[in-house]
Amino acid sequence: MDVSAIFKKDFRGELGEAVWLVDTPENRNRFEKSCDLDPNSALFSVNGFNTLQSGLAETVWSIHDHYPDLDKIIVIGVKLSALIAKELDGDYILEGKKMGSFAAQRMAPKSRLSAVSH
Repeated sequence: MDVSAIFKKDFRGELGEAVWLVDTPENRNRFEKSCDLDPNSALFSVNGFNTLQSGLAETVWSIHDHYPDLDKIIVIGVKLSALIAKELDGDYILEGKKMGSFAAQRMAPKSRLSAVSH
């Protein structure tokens, strides 16, 4: 399963099954009217964080806590940067997508990595 983490304040795209959407009045209205969302879908805020990068990292980690078996997190509305890569380094394999989005795939535990490399 893929989970979307959407950081756009007035997101106009399609809301998929599993989505975490930044909490704004516009997004809240859309979220509350969506009936086919996964029960672990949520609105979130990054207001309590010093930087968007730290808020993004905490959001990604929180999503993974709610979806331990997810395949990847598709981050929309934030361009992959060196600061974000540094925050998520060691936990995720990051892949830049089109402008303003990227995918974060959880790295395999070290025991699985060493078994695969032999």
